[in-house]
Amino acid sequence: MRQIALSIKMAALIPAVAAMGTVLAACGGGDTSQPASTTTSTTAGMMSDMPGMTSSSMAGMGGNDMWFMSVKSCDLLSTSDAAAAGFKSAGTPIANTMTTNSCGWSQSQLADLRIVLESSTYDSIAAEPNGPLQDVTIAGRPGKLTEDPTGTCDVSVKASSGSRAVVTVKGAASGDKECTIAKQIAQDIAPKLPSL
Repeated sequence: MRQIALSIKMAALIPAVAAMGTVLAACGGGDTSQPASTTTSTTAGMMSDMPGMTSSSMAGMGGNDMWFMSVKSCDLLSTSDAAAAGFKSAGTPIANTMTTNSCGWSQSQLADLRIVLESSTYDSIAAEPNGPLQDVTIAGRPGKLTEDPTGTCDVSVKASSGSRAVVTVKGAASGDKECTIAKQIAQDIAPKLPSL
């Protein structure tokens, strides 16, 4: 029981330690060009050196499944790929928390596009109200697709054992056009997801 409490406390400390390192580097005039993934790896390394912390207890805290906390979700989709899908403006960050990191784009022809990175398994996505879940494969990754005939399509792709990337396209037409776009965008961002 004590180890569970320690793991929960440590899970709360990981982002704080990573943020503190960035703040200290900025205040001290240090090199702030270090990529976030290196900072996360360094933080994970520091946490694993602590008494009672093992790779399995870190995995229980999210470990590799928390990769999305150090990613700029809007940067997963290139400007050219967004434009090809009809979204000419830059994405806008929506949320970046311990459980989700998301970005959105708006367009007049299509209501909106969302990329949501979250700490849930790809296959736990809920079906849209009027559409079933379908198995899909995106760039060799397992996924689920659900569409609402009124114009919403969600594609959930496995990013790690306990995280997913969800692409949602909402429009005013049938879900077919939206699903074509959602699958293409999922294909575009898949190479930027963690290796499986």
